[in-house]
Amino acid sequence: MENITCFSPCCNVWIKKDPADMAAPLVQCPDCGAIHSFQVESTEWIGEWDIRIPEDWRFGQWDRVELAPVKVPRPILVCMACGLRVRLKPSFIIEGTRLTLEALVFVTLAKEVGGLTWRSLSELFCAAGEKCAHSTLYTAVHKIGKLFREQVRDLSRHFDPPGTDHVLDLLHAPVRCGCFAAPTALFRRTLKRELGARFLVAPLLPAGRFSAARFNELFYRHVDAWSRMMTNWKKSLPPLYGPYHRRCVKIAA
Repeated sequence: MENITCFSPCCNVWIKKDPADMAAPLVQCPDCGAIHSFQVESTEWIGEWDIRIPEDWRFGQWDRVELAPVKVPRPILVCMACGLRVRLKPSFIIEGTRLTLEALVFVTLAKEVGGLTWRSLSELFCAAGEKCAHSTLYTAVHKIGKLFREQVRDLSRHFDPPGTDHVLDLLHAPVRCGCFAAPTALFRRTLKRELGARFLVAPLLPAGRFSAARFNELFYRHVDAWSRMMTNWKKSLPPLYGPYHRRCVKIAA
């Protein structure tokens, strides 16, 4: 079964849609070329962690934010002309983590700008009976940081003349903004991932700290832009550790 990514600005908008409306953007069958030939056959449900931010939220009111589990529908469609079955995936779902895109952006902002610890993120955002493990938050943020770090490195290798780092310095300028909290990483590889994750939230600054009255509007515009990019950017989050590390952990266990 083929997976097709559909744009959705955020999780809350998607889950309120009728499955037929979710399928509306899929106009042409990619296999036979038939127009408006898809019908909803069934719906799969997957569990994700999504963020809820009050409309009047201001920067620093971390205890008013809620990170909670949600059930996200993924309609399965069938082409009535050729029988092709496809599964729709909303663009806010990122392969490699159970956090929605908006949850990942906000958690990164809280960690890298708010200076919160991983454990306090889980304690502040989650209800007592439904806590997201702080290791899940750490892994998600560091995976996106590793992905962005790899993209920046590849761009630098492609465009920088040999022996120079002009493009690399230009790309790193946003993540050196003084609005970020001091890095907490102890190891060089961890620091690189932490700095890489800042690319996800750098355009929000200084809005994240100084324009708090408009934060919700700016935040969801930012998430909307990333979600549009994720629709066609078929990238999954890379493994955080290599096979050698996973093998050592398994043997130690």
